[in-house]
Amino acid sequence: MGYAGPEPFPIASGGTNASSMSTSSGIVKYNGTSLITSSTATIDSNNFSTNSAQPAFLAYRTTGTGGVTGDGTNVTVVFDTVVFDQNSNYNTSTGIFTAPKTGNYLFTSYIYATGWDGSTNTVNLNLIVNGTTMQLVYGLPKPDGNYGTLTVGGSGFVPLSATQQVTVQYMAGGDGTKTIGISGRAGFYETFFSGYLVC
Repeated sequence: MGYAGPEPFPIASGGTNASSMSTSSGIVKYNGTSLITSSTATIDSNNFSTNSAQPAFLAYRTTGTGGVTGDGTNVTVVFDTVVFDQNSNYNTSTGIFTAPKTGNYLFTSYIYATGWDGSTNTVNLNLIVNGTTMQLVYGLPKPDGNYGTLTVGGSGFVPLSATQQVTVQYMAGGDGTKTIGISGRAGFYETFFSGYLVC
């Protein structure tokens, strides 16, 4: 005997078990009872997909800070301005990104440093992943001409559990004193940190 009645058509009979679909271009998913449309993940008429709930952010420094390393001191870099942060997972006061969901994340950071001279001979750029160091850059660099500046950057693919935290750490050594500063400029992403959930 076939299905009859005004109730939502059952999934087992080829229906959605839902009385309506709410989101235009929304991706249909199963919530355990009915098929529903996502309010954040969509595929438009040109087949472009977007998901405003996907963790993703870009933050940068707007002001420079002088004399923070050069003597081997590790400095947690705080990127004080957010360009976008889809889930508010990055903290501009502490420099901490907190994973909202377990998954594999890709992070990228570039640091533009000032005060380099012939004595400075070592640089480290690390991601600190829940207290564990992931090295992005290590080397014996050469400053940019006679300007005493150096930009280093890298990317890292990191598996994270929900609530684990990631920061960027920078170190320069060889001077014996804190002669190296970290640059920043309003409206210009010369020192930045970005990341997003890949899968």
